[in-house]
Amino acid sequence: LITQQSPSNSHFSPLIGMTHNTSASLFQRGSQSSPGVEEVAETGSTNVIKSEIGDIQNLGNSQSLIEGGGLPNGQSQLELTFDIDEDFPLVSIITMVAPSPDWFVGVDSLNLYQNGTWVDQVQVDLKVYDSGTDSGVTFGSANSDSSPKMNIELLTSNISDADFVDGIHRTTGAYIGTFTFKRQ
Repeated sequence: LITQQSPSNSHFSPLIGMTHNTSASLFQRGSQSSPGVEEVAETGSTNVIKSEIGDIQNLGNSQSLIEGGGLPNGQSQLELTFDIDEDFPLVSIITMVAPSPDWFVGVDSLNLYQNGTWVDQVQVDLKVYDSGTDSGVTFGSANSDSSPKMNIELLTSNISDADFVDGIHRTTGAYIGTFTFKRQ
């Protein structure tokens, strides 16, 4: 992770996501987290969100489940492959920023089929989101469920801890990472 204040055990949880059409989404800024997004953001577990993606697939709005490993501290890259087609041209993926109260990074509804052709490559700079489900304000905050739950928003945190404003590192202006999507 990019902050000097990051804990020595900082990492990203396993990636989870889906390919889908415009009738579905995994998360949306300004909306409340689903129980699955809450679980990923708070614990890194993907059990509930897999079930939610399964429900979306059963409704005919998602084709592929996307799963990848986590990114342990010191590892800078992870690669995974997934299938996508014109009926389900959007991709959504999330992963927990760990440790954290309820912070995650991800892309929602990235369109990889534009103007009648597949995008060969696109890089997405990752901003950090606060899922709105835990009131903790530092990397190491104890569990403190938000009541009522808040909407998903870009993370703004204490300068003395994570030092983020609108999901970007306040001091350096750096993003926490990138997702690069390449056509094979």
